[in-house]
Amino acid sequence: MWKSGTFKTLQLNSPIVQKFVDTFNKEYSNGGTIIHCFQVTNHQVFRELPWKEEKYEKYFKKLLSSPDIRNNIAELNISDPLENETGLKEIDSLILDGNFAIALMWGGAYSELDRDASEAKKLGQMICDYMFQDRYSEVKVFTSGQAWTNWFYDVAWDCTWIIFDEAEQKLWVICITDTD
Repeated sequence: MWKSGTFKTLQLNSPIVQKFVDTFNKEYSNGGTIIHCFQVTNHQVFRELPWKEEKYEKYFKKLLSSPDIRNNIAELNISDPLENETGLKEIDSLILDGNFAIALMWGGAYSELDRDASEAKKLGQMICDYMFQDRYSEVKVFTSGQAWTNWFYDVAWDCTWIIFDEAEQKLWVICITDTD
């Protein structure tokens, strides 16, 4: 487990972050959207990130149940130890904006079907630019569609993204969920 003080929460007072949250909350109207950024004070967080997929689950359970993450994203109700599987898998950072766009286009349980794909893609690109500019080769991205805490509704609209930015010493946690 990571000691308290390993992850320091950063305030996200950006219109881009607010637009991202508002847009997803509109589409996922019975659920919610969480976007949180931490300054990482212990370089071991990045050094211990496994290269082998079969070791991801143990690492992410340890990471997500750390006191700083549990306490600063209290709405996720993360158990210690984390009981559920996270299902997090690595994806190429080049497609993260598209992942966000797909989640937006797919929409939540009661979202409208008349969404603009190019606007969804632009929003995905804007949030990626905000998080790590054009440094795609410097970040590692993991995603899951599993309900790893009881905050998620465990239906069809659960998404988690975790972005590691070692160059800037940041960790991003983004979660969305919805239900009908």
